[in-house]
Amino acid sequence: MTTNVSLVILSAEQLAELTTTMQQLREHAASYDRLRTAHGQMMARANALEATLDRSEELVRSHWQQVKGLRIETEQLKQTLAAKEEENVRIGRKVFALEAMKEGVDLELEAANKHIAQLEAQLAAGDAEKQELRAALVVAKLPAGSRDNVIQMVREAA
Repeated sequence: MTTNVSLVILSAEQLAELTTTMQQLREHAASYDRLRTAHGQMMARANALEATLDRSEELVRSHWQQVKGLRIETEQLKQTLAAKEEENVRIGRKVFALEAMKEGVDLELEAANKHIAQLEAQLAAGDAEKQELRAALVVAKLPAGSRDNVIQMVREAA
């Protein structure tokens, strides 16, 4: 019977060892479950981050396309502005030239107006002289007695 007792003692030791091992396995299993749950949560978070990253990358691509479009538009506007500035300079030069021409024309017009005034004065003097000559001719064609009467009336009126 001694052999049976040692088997039972050895079995009790093995049973205690097995109980300890079982407890450790349960703890490991609980840790595994917690790790698996944490892993699932981490994977869900990673997936959410990847989706956010994908959206962010799409937004970056979209914004970059907008930036490229705005750069092209800016360059086109710069070219248009440069062309408009050249046109404004050209128009400014034309305006300056036209103003200079206008000043010249104004001076010529002023000189022409003075000349016209002189010619009108000469014409008026010529008309008066012509009228006097006609009157003198009419008087000269009169008979001598009438002519003397007309000359005397003119002297009295003067």
